[in-house]
Amino acid sequence: MLVSPAPPPVHIRVIWSILTGIHKLTSLFLSVAALGACGDDLAGPTPATPLVGTSTVEFGATSCGTTAYPRTFVISNSGDDPFEYSAALGKGAASPYTVSPAAGTIGPRGFALVTVISTGIPQVSSTATNLYGDTLTVTTTAPDIAPLTIAITQTASGAILSAPTAPVVFATTQTVGAAPTSQAVTIQNTGNAAASVTLTSSSFSFGSAPTVVPGGGSAPVSLQFAPETSGSIRGDLTATVDGTTCGPTTLSVTATGTGSFAGTAASVSLIGAAAAQAGFADRVCPPDLGPRRVPGL
Repeated sequence: MLVSPAPPPVHIRVIWSILTGIHKLTSLFLSVAALGACGDDLAGPTPATPLVGTSTVEFGATSCGTTAYPRTFVISNSGDDPFEYSAALGKGAASPYTVSPAAGTIGPRGFALVTVISTGIPQVSSTATNLYGDTLTVTTTAPDIAPLTIAITQTASGAILSAPTAPVVFATTQTVGAAPTSQAVTIQNTGNAAASVTLTSSSFSFGSAPTVVPGGGSAPVSLQFAPETSGSIRGDLTATVDGTTCGPTTLSVTATGTGSFAGTAASVSLIGAAAAQAGFADRVCPPDLGPRRVPGL
């Protein structure tokens, strides 16, 4: 016959209940601590957070008559919610730029590449600093995010040359074939880039060697006069420019001078018997004697 064991004493049962309660409380505390360590599980998803990768889009100095390469920047989303964006140019339809894509949606932890495209610098343009600047404002649907403004900078680059309008006068008569004389012709450059200038004339009586004219300055071009003939000579010179220009591509300079020969041209006259002796006539016909044959002919 089996005998059931006697129940534990009351004090043992009380101690066991206390230990069991402590174990349950310890497990609960550990579970809460584990949840707190997970962070994201307690805080929830991160809201959409736009980040623009630049504050300035720089095209720099661009030669007149050319187009700079496009520039690209990044709009990213560091949050867990998507947002929409739009990019608007400050000068609107008059802006020298276009934007692609100008609007879109960026998903969680995603990004978009936005490209700014220049429409080009005209062949004739002022070279004022940042004449072709603009702004680009990026607006998003992300909560509590103000519009972000990006500066776009670009300046036309090239020489803008001008020559004196008054004729260059060589007052002293120049001997044909002698060493040329010269006068300085000042060429102005109100642009921001240097250019080399050479003055040439179709008459070849006037001309110059190449001369570099710095941007924002001037330089004397040595114009030389070497007449090819005597008398008054006028030369309409054209400036050949080597370098990028943002102004007129041709310049005109007028020069005048007088040339002379060193001596006079020689002349010889043969008359009468001297002409016959020289072989210029085979017959002499005195009017009073009539024609007669010259002996030996």
